[in-house]
Amino acid sequence: MHYLGGKFKSKKQICEHLKDIIEKNDIKEYIEPFCGSLWITTELATHDLDINYTVSDTHQALIAMWKEMQQGWVPDFPDDLTELENLYDDLKLAKHTEFTPIHGFIGFSCGFSGKYFGGFARSRSRNHAQDAWNSIRKNKLPYLSKFNFDCCDYTKYNDVKGALIYCDPPYAKTTKYSNSFDSSKFWDWVRKMSEENIVLVSECQAPDDFQSVLDLNIKRDMRYGKDNDVVNVKKEGLYMYNG
Repeated sequence: MHYLGGKFKSKKQICEHLKDIIEKNDIKEYIEPFCGSLWITTELATHDLDINYTVSDTHQALIAMWKEMQQGWVPDFPDDLTELENLYDDLKLAKHTEFTPIHGFIGFSCGFSGKYFGGFARSRSRNHAQDAWNSIRKNKLPYLSKFNFDCCDYTKYNDVKGALIYCDPPYAKTTKYSNSFDSSKFWDWVRKMSEENIVLVSECQAPDDFQSVLDLNIKRDMRYGKDNDVVNVKKEGLYMYNG
């Protein structure tokens, strides 16, 4: 599923690092407070590790979608692209008041650049909803039963100890997912949580008291409409508190 900030291209590198940490430190609890499109969690689950997975996000429609798919829900959407756009427009009218599984699925899979109802992602021939469902069915459904889903803010985990916490928050100084995100407050939280846990953060930059434990150069497709795509390379890192 196309998702703003999704980790499809870096999932294997990140998960190899997470796997090594889990095995070397005998970690039994994995927490991902910004689960998004689930690329990291599902990739980690392919290694058949003996850990408990807790994944969450504040986006109500997204979590509603994952929970329903976990129970066997299959999204119903039209094959015709005009009908699909009409469905998208109808659902968009209630995006601030209704947070149903179909809102989550259509809002992200058909949103421009994977942004929730960020403008319909038009294509001459591609049905983005079908592409998203094909990807979810192949890459996500086999592992959903392993995960404990929750719709909550990252601060719900304030009392957790002994866990590996992987965070992929909204990046500072980039396109926002929805509401403003307080990056300064988040980094303070990571410092505190690092006292009793191993906390890793995906970002393009971090405060000076953090070190990069994994450098990534990610090719990104920037979509400008009418299938005219431009590819650029953006440096990202996996950061750990060095205090």
